[in-house]
Amino acid sequence: MTEQAKKVRSLLIQKGITQKMVAEMANVKPSCVSSVINGRGRSYKVESVITKLTGYQFPQFERVPRSLAANN
Repeated sequence: MTEQAKKVRSLLIQKGITQKMVAEMANVKPSCVSSVINGRGRSYKVESVITKLTGYQFPQFERVPRSLAANN
């Protein structure tokens, strides 16, 4: 388990917040919340809900040069 996952999970437990509650607030599936917490994926919506509820700051999103963007 990564340090991020340990910190986020402990903060959620301290506040009595479940991953399902975060998923409902962000309007995503619980598996998406789990992926974000474990560092396997990124979601601005999920990260902002977790930050708002717990105060945990995720790493900043990196800008991808247009030449490397998937929609080219």
